[in-house]
Amino acid sequence: MTSIINTRQCRVETKKQPQNGIGNQWYWKYGWTDAHCHDYIVHDGIKMKVPRYYDKELEKYDPEYFQELKAKRKEQSPETIIEYNKAMDDLWVSEEIKNKKNSND
Repeated sequence: MTSIINTRQCRVETKKQPQNGIGNQWYWKYGWTDAHCHDYIVHDGIKMKVPRYYDKELEKYDPEYFQELKAKRKEQSPETIIEYNKAMDDLWVSEEIKNKKNSND
């Protein structure tokens, strides 16, 4: 059994720790406080989104909080592009050309 602190409601929960998955031990030790509390992780000094595996574990053990987190992510996500047009193609092509020129220098 592992004690997990849920900072959202400041309560301590005891949950059975499954023994599979890469990063499982880290998740059960720090997942609530380091991953889901901030909704990102830092690996090698780089800020990254929470791995899908950790989200699946959260969904299994706290579905209510997982749904809240999903809603918050959707709210904070950038607006999706509804209308695709030729200007977007031109922009993409010009960006690719710049990248190719920079990599050849």
